[in-house]
Amino acid sequence: MNNLPVRFCSLFVHCLFSLILSAILGCSSGGTPPPINSNSAPSIVTQPSDASAQVGQNVTFTVAAQGSTPLEYQWSRNGNAIPSATSSSYTTPALVSADFGDVFSVAVSNSFGQVSSASAHLNLGPRSPLSGDLRFQQVAAATTAPGYGGINNGTLTYPSSLIQVNGWGTPLSLGPGCIGAASQGPSACKWIWFTFGRANLTGIGIVYTNQPASDLDWFISQDTDSEVINSVAINQDFNSAGFSVVGWNNASGFSCTKHTVSLANLNNELTKAGAAGAVPTAISPDGGNVTFYACSWKADSFTYDVQLQQATSTTVASAASALAQAGYIITSSGGSGDDLFLVGTRVQGDTVPRPILVIQAGASPQPLADGGYSTVAVGSDSNGNVLFFIGEK
Repeated sequence: MNNLPVRFCSLFVHCLFSLILSAILGCSSGGTPPPINSNSAPSIVTQPSDASAQVGQNVTFTVAAQGSTPLEYQWSRNGNAIPSATSSSYTTPALVSADFGDVFSVAVSNSFGQVSSASAHLNLGPRSPLSGDLRFQQVAAATTAPGYGGINNGTLTYPSSLIQVNGWGTPLSLGPGCIGAASQGPSACKWIWFTFGRANLTGIGIVYTNQPASDLDWFISQDTDSEVINSVAINQDFNSAGFSVVGWNNASGFSCTKHTVSLANLNNELTKAGAAGAVPTAISPDGGNVTFYACSWKADSFTYDVQLQQATSTTVASAASALAQAGYIITSSGGSGDDLFLVGTRVQGDTVPRPILVIQAGASPQPLADGGYSTVAVGSDSNGNVLFFIGEK
């Protein structure tokens, strides 16, 4: 009995040592220590990032935060709270040109405080045409992915047709027109063509044709709804018409309408066509008038702004740049000498500037290929020498 206190004390010390040792081992063997302070204000772990997108797309901004739960979120756009944007991520509606440069941030709060994120900026690029839309000179299409093949060109003699398959052909060249005597008739007119090959592209092609202007309507009537006329050159004095038609096996639902109007009424008629959802895809002086083709597509519900730029051989580059700066894609070009027409088309209200590249005479067109530009217009002299390429993307 006399040894009991000693044994009890020894047992107590042993138990106390065991408890301390267990606590230490528990921490070192994967146990979870109690939080230093479970009542913590929120803090940002990952800030929202800047985002880039095109008109018509959506963008999602996200934030990662920590702190005592529940955490509450409120996203703001240009300093103004966005209704119902109260989660750790926010997805915009389809972007419009007015969204260019908008700034997004989020406030995270709980019962112990609030923290605001850094600002994320929206970099907005121009809208791409819908996939498969043949009316926009292949801008943003697979045919103009960086690295498309070499350039071929030639003169479209009368009467003849040329078919380019599995590649992309530009509109007929702005250029020489008819350089012979009127007594020669259609054979005095020279229409220059350019094509870009793509070995890994199938199902798309272009047909270039040189026929009497009096037969133009019949030839165009033979087009199917998977084809779009993308250039026309008419000279009534020589009864000559050159034109090109692009087609794609995977496309359908296109319908093109011919309009022949006075120059004074041209702007008005182009505007009306765009407001009805049609895109002007080919244009040419036609005697004392101007003829253009406007094409609709069943898969498209947009309406369009259309802008005409008249130019000379020396002002065509600046005219093209003015259209691109205002958000237009050049969808039709025509004329010869110093009587040139460029027609730009954009979804109504889309004013985000578009990238444009003008390659002047003597310079290599390789930057077009490397940059993924579509050649929307080309100019040449009577010998087929290139005066300029105009590329957009």
